Amino acid sequence: MPKLTTTELISLLKLKPTILDKLSHYLEPVEIHVLCEKYRISHEKTWKEVGDGISLTGERARQIAKKTLRKISHAPLRKIILDETELKISIRN
Repeated sequence: MPKLTTTELISLLKLKPTILDKLSHYLEPVEIHVLCEKYRISHEKTWKEVGDGISLTGERARQIAKKTLRKISHAPLRKIILDETELKISIRN
C-alpha cells in the first residue's frame, strides 16, 4: 500500500470531510479539532487562530497537526482514508 504525502492528505481532508469522522476512533480529540479547524472549513484559519480556539499557541497547534498527519499517513489509518475516498494511488519510486 503506497504512502500518502502530507499534501495528498491535506487535499483529501478538504475534498472529503467525512474522513476525519471515520478516523475519530483512532485520534485524540485535540488532533481531530486541530485538523478540522485548519483544513475542513472553507476559510483556512491561521495556526494562531487554531491554537487560540483551544488555548494553545499556534506553534503547538502546528506541531499537533504535523504529528497527526504523520500518524494517519501510515497503515492501517491510511487504508481507512483510501477506502473512504476510493482512490487508487500509484506507488512512487
